[in-house]
Amino acid sequence: LGGNPGARIVDVLSGEVLQSLAGEEDQFRASCWSPDDQRIATGGATKTIYTWNVATGENEQTLEDGHSGDIEAIRWIESGKKLLTLSKYELCTWHMASGKLLSQKKLPEPCASFGSHHEISPDARYRGSLGYSTSRVWSVTNDALIRTYLALNGQRHAIISPEGNFCTTSDLGNELRYVAQTDEGQVTLSGRQFTGQFSWTNNPEGVE
Repeated sequence: LGGNPGARIVDVLSGEVLQSLAGEEDQFRASCWSPDDQRIATGGATKTIYTWNVATGENEQTLEDGHSGDIEAIRWIESGKKLLTLSKYELCTWHMASGKLLSQKKLPEPCASFGSHHEISPDARYRGSLGYSTSRVWSVTNDALIRTYLALNGQRHAIISPEGNFCTTSDLGNELRYVAQTDEGQVTLSGRQFTGQFSWTNNPEGVE
């Protein structure tokens, strides 16, 4: 699915174009199949959400006036009765039978400014943002930061909770450094130094 303008539905095995979806001036940035696979919702730079009949390729609904930025992610919820749509600035909930905007939640910083790619989890409990070498996961309910993923060189990574607990690959934990603000100014400490000075010990189980 993709294209500029419009989009196409393609058979994965044969490569055959099943439907061509038109109606959007700019490239689609987000799409999501309905739970019954009969419809697909798309959105992009026009800040508008379209729903399409998969069998006919016809536009069934057009949802407008909910977002002030590009549509980044879409997720059907409640067995297709509602639709969640995400931009960098808002999270909107739509009632699909009527096409009405049920709620519009402004996203607080740093949610709005972080990341170049965004997604809503299948259960609609979390939303994720991908930045340069860093990914973050927030709660959809209260916008709380759940955890941060750091993609480092090679196959190494670290997962960090809001409380500062982390788990890492290989011996990466020994290489991590802590930046602390003290009365004497900003200092960089090893994990052992940080633990000795501030009586804090990493708890990897706190990341889960």
